[in-house]
Amino acid sequence: MAVPSYAVYVNDEGGVLPRNAIEVQFSYTCGEGGVPTHMGIQGVHAFRDHVDTWRHPDANCVQVARDHLNHFEIAVSEHHLEVRVTPISDDGTTFGAPEVMFSEDIELGFSRGWVHFTTHNHASLGRSSARSWFTVRTTRVAGAS
Repeated sequence: MAVPSYAVYVNDEGGVLPRNAIEVQFSYTCGEGGVPTHMGIQGVHAFRDHVDTWRHPDANCVQVARDHLNHFEIAVSEHHLEVRVTPISDDGTTFGAPEVMFSEDIELGFSRGWVHFTTHNHASLGRSSARSWFTVRTTRVAGAS
């Protein structure tokens, strides 16, 4: 089954590499050790015919805090990828204006596909390092046809 996974890095879970895909990995702690207060994009992978073109974005980091949410938006087309993120929310429902974390022209080679969200399997404080409280809550996935 060809799906995006963390197989690209040595210490991450194994998986098969996709034929054509875009993968955004949010695991960069912006140079902070211990419990980080900022995070960013570790890498952007564009797979075309099983060939991985890897991009490490500039360290455009956003403030994060335990028990607080940020709102992320990912806009993808055949020719462009943009990731926007808001500052942390005080109440979990009201968010500030999103700022661009990553924006680049990328030739994907496909116009339709499916969306797959995954998280590292140690996403709890009791199971891994101090940075592992980064979790994903998906409330809405919107797409254009």
